Amino acid sequence: VAADISLLQSGTPTTTDLRDVYSVIEYLRDTASHGVVIQPIDLSRVIVVPYGDGSWANVADLRSQIGYICCLTTDGALTGEAPASVCDWRSCRSKRKLRATLAVEAAAADHAADRGTWVSAHLTECLTGVSAISQDSADRIPVVPVTDAKSLYDAVQAMNPTVDDKRTLLDILSLSSTVGASGLRWVPGSLMWADGLTKRGDKALRARFSAWLQSPTVRLRD
Repeated sequence: VAADISLLQSGTPTTTDLRDVYSVIEYLRDTASHGVVIQPIDLSRVIVVPYGDGSWANVADLRSQIGYICCLTTDGALTGEAPASVCDWRSCRSKRKLRATLAVEAAAADHAADRGTWVSAHLTECLTGVSAISQDSADRIPVVPVTDAKSLYDAVQAMNPTVDDKRTLLDILSLSSTVGASGLRWVPGSLMWADGLTKRGDKALRARFSAWLQSPTVRLRD
């Protein structure tokens, strides 16, 4: 319900907002036994997979809702499906007005990659005893960010991406410099687990997301 909590906050709440808040509370009561399941992960093969997604202009003042969710899984996800454990997530409004879907997806993916890098540095420090600020990036746990925006994936792969919005171009170049052109993965919308953190009112999406959280897996290749 992270998206519900974020999107229902308003400076001028209405009776409709109050009704929707009660609806969320009722949902939580009805699903009190549905939690986030932490699964065992082989730390000798561990990778960090942050999913980033956004919904364009679905917030007041034409701002967009951005969500990310970071998972720990194994390198088995690079070639098929592997069990995962959720370790970090957030749903929030964009701090600036984003002009198009690509801009939202680029900002979300860059934010997800940033959080994934933090998780990687933190876990690497726990496992090796080497402080995060002293780590060589090559020695950290691999970070494999995921998007469901094919246009963003193609832009990151391009040596000189053609994007009219220069602010969006900065997000794309930041993402590319963080993970490299080969580091970003594309998945179809059905496997984009951050989608449930960017919108509300879709009961089917909420149910699918909740079911996944109780047995999370990561698949990055058919």
